[in-house]
Parts: sequence; C-alpha cells; structure tokens
Amino acid sequence: ILIYEPVRERTQPALTRALNRAGHQLTQSMNSLERALPRVVSREDLARRIVTQLNASGRFSALSLYVHDSDRQQMRVLDSRLVGDKLPLRSVVVSPFSDAFSRGVPAYIREDMIRVRGSSKMAEQVQARLRTMDAMQADLVIPMMSGELVLGWVGLRENPDTEGLSQDEINRLCRLIAQAAVVLENLHDFEALKEQHRLAALGTMAAGLAHEIRNPLAGIKGAAQFLQTVDDSEPGSEFLQVIIGEVDRLNEVVQNFLYYAR
Repeated sequence: ILIYEPVRERTQPALTRALNRAGHQLTQSMNSLERALPRVVSREDLARRIVTQLNASGRFSALSLYVHDSDRQQMRVLDSRLVGDKLPLRSVVVSPFSDAFSRGVPAYIREDMIRVRGSSKMAEQVQARLRTMDAMQADLVIPMMSGELVLGWVGLRENPDTEGLSQDEINRLCRLIAQAAVVLENLHDFEALKEQHRLAALGTMAAGLAHEIRNPLAGIKGAAQFLQTVDDSEPGSEFLQVIIGEVDRLNEVVQNFLYYAR
C-alpha cells in the first residue's frame, strides 16, 4: 500500500500514529512549538513554550532550559518541568561544561558520552560533564548557539516508559532548538534596543530637570547677591553668603548629574 504514492499520502500519517504513537506525539509537540516560536515576546515566554510543548509529548520525565546570566557569568534555569521531587541544578558555570559546544559538538548524548569515557584521553572531562548532567536531571543537552557563543541550552531526560529517542528525533530537536536560539538572539537585540531608548529618555529627562532646577537657583543667587550690595551692615547679611554658597553647591550637584546622564 505504501508503495503507491496517492495512497501513501493518506495512509502514512495513520500508520505512524498506530505503529509509533510516542514518536507521533513528539512530532506533534515539535510542530506546535515551531509554529509558536514567531510569537514569542520574551525570554521567559520562550522558555515556557519550549518546556510546555515538549512536556506535552509525554516523552520526557525532566526538562529544563538554561540561559546565560551575564551578572553571574553562569547559566541559570529559566523554566523546568519534572516528574518527581528532585529539582535540577539551578545554575551551571559556563566553562568547562559548554566548551565542546563552542567547538561544534551539536549535543551531549549520555549513551555516546559513556562509550567515549572508556576509551578517550578526554575521559576526565567527559566524566565531569556527565556529573553535571546528572545534577541537571538530563540525558540529552542541546545548546542554543550564536556562532561560537553559547546562549543557553535545553536539558532533557527521557521517560523510562518510552523506548528512547531515535537519531532522527534528536536531529529534529537540534534543528528546533537552533531556531529557538535565533529567537533568543533577536530578543536580546530587542532588549538592548529598548535599553538604548530608555537611556535616551533618561538623558532627555535629566537635561530638562537640570534646566528647571537651575533657573530658580540662578534667581535665588542673584537676589542674594543684590541684597549683599545694598547694605553689608544689615543684621543677618552673613546669611546671604551662606545662601550663595549653598546655591553654588546645588548647582554643582546638578552639573554632576548631567555628566552622569550623558
């Protein structure tokens, strides 16, 4: 039946659902996520959509999405889903865990790493990555890359009730996470643009505020100087000098504020 092209187009989806239900569910989840990516509005929204959609496939017992935290120079969990009480590692130091991603390794797959661990000179590094993956509750880690820069990664632990991920499914997941990385990079650019506009608005406000403060200060200082010239012998004339000194001090504060705003 499948050899005949017109019949295959109508019957293959039904056969796939019947013979590989788990695979069909994962495909449906990835298709839904792919359609949702263009509508993402923030990093938090991106993490929620990825974790929620992949969790809906029923193929994973643990999912987590890590993104770069520039303040701490770490990767921190932005969203996660778990079956059980053990939480994933909340933050991971970027290097050396992600070094192989920067060299072009498309994903960390537990089974492959266990085989390499026993035969490679890099066994110690691989062992360290496996320990980190254990703490992250992940059997598969897929990076979100921008060139050689690691923006984050998705950690997945397979549901023990399923037969495991096929190579085609892993490849499709890698392509999907690569698309998500583009979205994440665009969101970063958008946030940087918003920050530029915010700082520009702050500078405009600072200039206007300084102008509004300086005008009355100039009036106060001028009046005090005039009173000084009228009669220095009047009682309290020494306080006029205090007023002038304090006005000069406030004017210097405003000037420093303008320098900071620029």
